[in-house]
Amino acid sequence: MLVKRNNLFENGYYNTGEVGFIELYDFSEGNKSLENRVKVVSQVASVCYGKNSLKPNLKLYDKLTRESIGLPSSSFEFVPILIKESKFRKLQGYFLQAFACLDKKEECFCDYGKRDFVLNIIRYGYSFTDEAGNGYLLTNLRALMYDLELIKNVTHKDNEFLNIENKIWLNKTKKEIELIRNKFKIFRIKAVIRDFRQFERARRASYQELSRRFTTGDKVPFEFRYNINVMNNYPELIKEDEKRVEKYFKLLDCGIKAEDARDILPISMYSILWSGFYPDGLNNFLNLRTKTAAQKGIREIADNMQKMIKKE
Repeated sequence: MLVKRNNLFENGYYNTGEVGFIELYDFSEGNKSLENRVKVVSQVASVCYGKNSLKPNLKLYDKLTRESIGLPSSSFEFVPILIKESKFRKLQGYFLQAFACLDKKEECFCDYGKRDFVLNIIRYGYSFTDEAGNGYLLTNLRALMYDLELIKNVTHKDNEFLNIENKIWLNKTKKEIELIRNKFKIFRIKAVIRDFRQFERARRASYQELSRRFTTGDKVPFEFRYNINVMNNYPELIKEDEKRVEKYFKLLDCGIKAEDARDILPISMYSILWSGFYPDGLNNFLNLRTKTAAQKGIREIADNMQKMIKKE
């Protein structure tokens, strides 16, 4: 659900198309049902293909479930999973039992190799306690799916507790949804690639970006943004980038794949990025990027993120 939208880069820049934007989303009900999971994953993943579809796409969801060596697509990270401490402890027990044979130095873990034995829901999660002192782990669907599958593959047990579609892994209560809403923030941003490379240096976040591997300039036209100081001193820049775009389409006409033709496109080109934050990652990002030492483009993004959260 879209909560708020602000325009970006309207002042002090030269835009060849529509200005950038930042949107704040509420995915707190993303794990309320299996259908909601499909909807969130479909919406986030669709950006790769130059779409912003709100429609659930079960075919796309199933395809992305096994995208890379059994690990679901990164778009699954945008489905928040809130796990009570008791349930987490039970899962951790299954995990430790599954790899207990390692203490005996038995070769029982096959393709899993020398993995460090930490649940992904911990590695990619956020622990906290509520006002009553109850413990929770806020993690994501991708991490949970991988952990459950890993335990099943090692133990070879058909345990309903390890089934990702079991209703025990859904978050249906008002309290659970409210906790997720307060702790998990989702943004969709239109900015130039240069900004996003600084954005992603924060690291403690989930990302899904428009892919020029799958989306050509015919489907999503190229737009550019330049600093006004650069434009004043180098007005020929636009024409040079227009020539780059022309060469890009000539490469496509010659049979070059879009993933290779994009090599000649500049970092002043607009893209679109989904980003998901837990409180620690978001605070770290805002502390770094709202400082006066941060570059203008990324600072404008961070300032707007901060204002949007405060006005929620």
